[in-house]
Amino acid sequence: MIRPTTPEEVARVLMDFGVDHHSNPRTVSRSQSSHAPAILAMARDIARMRQLLDDQIVRQRITQLAEEQISSQYEVLAGRLLVMQAPENGGRGVSVVRTMAQYLERGMVKETRTIARTDWDKIRNYPELASWINENLFLDEPLR
Repeated sequence: MIRPTTPEEVARVLMDFGVDHHSNPRTVSRSQSSHAPAILAMARDIARMRQLLDDQIVRQRITQLAEEQISSQYEVLAGRLLVMQAPENGGRGVSVVRTMAQYLERGMVKETRTIARTDWDKIRNYPELASWINENLFLDEPLR
């Protein structure tokens, strides 16, 4: 008998025996009692696999929530940049800062920082924007 090694294989074996993989693996019908030793051994494996699957699902959800949180933080920063740049140049704004905001909304921080470094000569003409960018994107090494 081949033992299932992945959650998908465990679920398939359980379905073959008519057992829901979320139910108690020790609950076996009388029609399955002739297979009791194999089923009990499998139940132990299933319990371990179910725990691994549950752990994997939890890890995936934590990762997803963390990514969503990071993404929303970047969107907030991008929104703040857009609001700050809008009144500059007689209401026309600062195009390089709008470009930075677009990259930041997508979570492309490295690219946003590259744009800031490349076009710092333009950005530094707006002291409030320059200060905010340094405080929020260049904590490690402020641009001058």
